[in-house]
Amino acid sequence: MKRILFFLTVLMLAATIISAESIINDIEDFSKLFPRIEGSTNEKAAFKHISMKLDELNINYAVINFDDTAGYHSFSSYIDAEIPGLLKNTLITIIPVDMPGATIDRYNGSYGMAAALQLIEYYSKHKPQLSMRFVFLGAEHGSGEQYPLGSRNFLETYYPEESTAFIYFNFKNLPTAFRLVSGANGYSTPFWLFDSIGDALKGAAIPYYHSNIESILFRLSAAEDNSLLADYLSEGYPSIEITDFTSTGSASEAAENGRLISSEQMINFYNLLISSRSGGFPPDWDDHYLFSLSEQQYLLVYILLLMLLMIFPIFRRRHFGWYMRSLFKNFWIIPVLFGFIFGLLAVSSLLISTLLQGLKFPSLWKYYTLPFFVFKLSLTLLAYSLFVRLLLKLPFSKRGSFYSISAIFFLVISLFVLTLIDLSLSIFALWPLCFIFLFTIFRRPVVKLLFLLISAVWIVYGLVEIFLLNSLKVIELITLSPVKGNLLFALILLPFILASIRLDMLSHPSKRITRFAPVFFSVVSAGFLILILTYSPFDESNPQPVTITKLIEEGQTDIILIESPAQIPGIHEEDLLISILPSGDNIDVLDINVESEAFLNRKIVKTIINMPEAPEKINILMHSDDSITLFESSYPATWFPSRKILEVYIGKNPPVPLEFSLTLNRAAELDYTISAEYPVYIDKQRILDNIYSIDYRKTIIKHYSNAN
Repeated sequence: MKRILFFLTVLMLAATIISAESIINDIEDFSKLFPRIEGSTNEKAAFKHISMKLDELNINYAVINFDDTAGYHSFSSYIDAEIPGLLKNTLITIIPVDMPGATIDRYNGSYGMAAALQLIEYYSKHKPQLSMRFVFLGAEHGSGEQYPLGSRNFLETYYPEESTAFIYFNFKNLPTAFRLVSGANGYSTPFWLFDSIGDALKGAAIPYYHSNIESILFRLSAAEDNSLLADYLSEGYPSIEITDFTSTGSASEAAENGRLISSEQMINFYNLLISSRSGGFPPDWDDHYLFSLSEQQYLLVYILLLMLLMIFPIFRRRHFGWYMRSLFKNFWIIPVLFGFIFGLLAVSSLLISTLLQGLKFPSLWKYYTLPFFVFKLSLTLLAYSLFVRLLLKLPFSKRGSFYSISAIFFLVISLFVLTLIDLSLSIFALWPLCFIFLFTIFRRPVVKLLFLLISAVWIVYGLVEIFLLNSLKVIELITLSPVKGNLLFALILLPFILASIRLDMLSHPSKRITRFAPVFFSVVSAGFLILILTYSPFDESNPQPVTITKLIEEGQTDIILIESPAQIPGIHEEDLLISILPSGDNIDVLDINVESEAFLNRKIVKTIINMPEAPEKINILMHSDDSITLFESSYPATWFPSRKILEVYIGKNPPVPLEFSLTLNRAAELDYTISAEYPVYIDKQRILDNIYSIDYRKTIIKHYSNAN
């Protein structure tokens, strides 16, 4: 033990050798290469900077291009740097080099690359216990099923002989605290990796945040955005993503205030992590953990609580038998009450959908998620407070104990159903079950009210986390879904409604409060309605986005497409175009030159496309009336199922002129459809006292036939 502590101390002291200024310098160097779009000059310059640093440190590395891959193409590449350790178990750090095309933050991704270079420099001088690899990936960000291209290209040729674990650096800003993303839709990071990462971060004095609710959503494939870990976890590799939770401003500000996570902290974090796994990586994969409890620990708590709850019927047999007789006698009340709650929720969802259509802004709820949800909840509770008295005039049981035992019975059923779906979901029934059980034991109304409020804590916590994560998929389900979301919501509310009926029957103060409930919820609903009607998510600092696409097709009238999440009030499309479209724009011509050369029974077709400027993306489709045989292509190409349409894959930011060749059967004749996409400009403009963020793009479409 003393030797291990001494070894760690030496490593931590050695970490201070790295200058704090060096990471700032690297951050500034990468931030100057803005934007680093896939295949762009800036992305290539970033790779050159990384290669030069690796050469200086005498690190063994390889550069792999993406120009010979099946099903897609990119002018990007990746760098794979390796540092052998004492063990062959390998810790791989993934670092994206390119950045999303829509980003406006020049520091996006810079910290991850700079921190990785600092780690490489340190471990080039201090042999680690585990083997280490640092993979700098291009073409990670983009739209389409093929992305992230970098990760998929790397994994296609990665076949490890020993156990491997991945850490993915996804830093959008300069971090002052980390956030751990422990999964992807349908997959979860194993507990041992999550726990080791958390302990190492604490030991290195790096603050971090992790959302247990997000992990649960990942397991249920219900998270809003799939994380970049999906491909790694689906291949069976233990993986975790580290991103920024809070951030500082510029690199100079970070250097002055000392709030940036330093290279020393990162090195200490890696040292502690490697030390905790000095014996290698375990093969187990526990993915039902909650907070810092493993599946086994949580299962033990689960069983102990259930055993304690089962003791009650043993010592109170007479009361328990009476409760059960009352439950079976009046069981019909539960589905009636459930249907009543579901109906109120469905009407509230319908009113909100109608309101959004009336405002002609169907996506407004995405900008104002919590107010819309609270508005729906207040509308539902208003209707409930107005009509519940009428409902209770039906031949409902007048014994309050029925409602208590019904709430417990419903929670027990929910507990076992949720456990079958996913063990970690059971907390949403286990927690309220324990406190509703205590609610039934104590007789004083104040104590009952206290336990009722505590029983809802975990549900409220889950909702708060969902809104903090801005998980639009779940928020849309519980706010707007007419059937599924309201069924789920009614199931959640029912046991608390049953307990509240019991409390209302018992407590005179509760009855007085109930009389004021309609007034209270009316005020709340009216207040949120006014807030929604007067709210605009757009202002000068966050202008309304407007995307204008001009389609220029040879022989056809130009088409203008205007898209925006909300209406552009008081402006005709013609006025808008006159106000914002630039004059003298000559990006409207594609020059195509096709040369054919016959050889035996084959024909080599060479195509040269000349353009005034390099497009962001070029799409090439080739059509034929007859089936054609493709022998060879200079770029990846795929036939559609009919084998009459051929798509040639060209990566983003292609060179000008663009040349490609196809080797076909001699009788082949093809009709070309080539479309080049240009982002002309993105700018803010004031139109009729409103500020808009204009994204103006051109798509030039050219048709050509090699039979000409």
